[in-house]
Amino acid sequence: MSAPASPAATSSRTAEKHEQEVRKAYRQYLDAGWKPVLLYKGRKRPVGNDWLEKPAPELEDFVGHANIGRANGAKSNGHIDIDIDSDELLPFAEHFLPATPAKFGRYYGKPQQSLSHYLYHCPDFDKSYVLKLGTKTILEIRSNGGQTVFPPSFIYDDDLRDLDLVCWNGGPKAPLPNLADIPTISAEKIKADINLYAVSVLVAKHFHKGGFHDGMLSWAGMLAKAGYSEEDTLKSTIFIAEQSGQEDIQDRINGVVTTYR
Repeated sequence: MSAPASPAATSSRTAEKHEQEVRKAYRQYLDAGWKPVLLYKGRKRPVGNDWLEKPAPELEDFVGHANIGRANGAKSNGHIDIDIDSDELLPFAEHFLPATPAKFGRYYGKPQQSLSHYLYHCPDFDKSYVLKLGTKTILEIRSNGGQTVFPPSFIYDDDLRDLDLVCWNGGPKAPLPNLADIPTISAEKIKADINLYAVSVLVAKHFHKGGFHDGMLSWAGMLAKAGYSEEDTLKSTIFIAEQSGQEDIQDRINGVVTTYR
């Protein structure tokens, strides 16, 4: 029996088309002050072991179905990548993370595009930050020392039969967002936001009827003591109340206001 054809060979994404799109992205990323990274075909892994120390590869290095990545942190003018690895967290990213026009994720293989990457300019974030649940990574802030596979790359699945296209918000034909509009966020703020995001989503299912009022007052008091603003605490409290099926949302809002007063 002959070996199955590679995804690249059976896809309508020809080597010529892929090369043109990757080279276009290469120029755009350089213009933004980012450092492109040459990746193996269909993979997230950089070519060579010294990609971080060496200058950016040349345009001509991106041949055929080669993928493109971006160095994170200082190598790309202080831009970071928030990578959401948890399917439980993913649907609520926009509720908690600062608004950004630069979002991307895999397109094929899912009912809808998985927007798991959010980009920000955060020049004082000097070290990657990982949130884990047990031993499993659920969210990561990628900064100095790492890279991320970027649009318009594609990734094989584990059996090397199908592929996911990595593309900007909107699908394969979505244009590059205006990278100059990516917001600047402090390291302290973005870390606080992702911690609030993760813990709010994960604890919502543990609130039970009969103890909503007292439980939510305790939650508001804990966040206030941790230094979160009234606005952030309201965001978390309303989210948890809605997700756990609470009916008297106004009572929860009043509890937060009273706590901060």
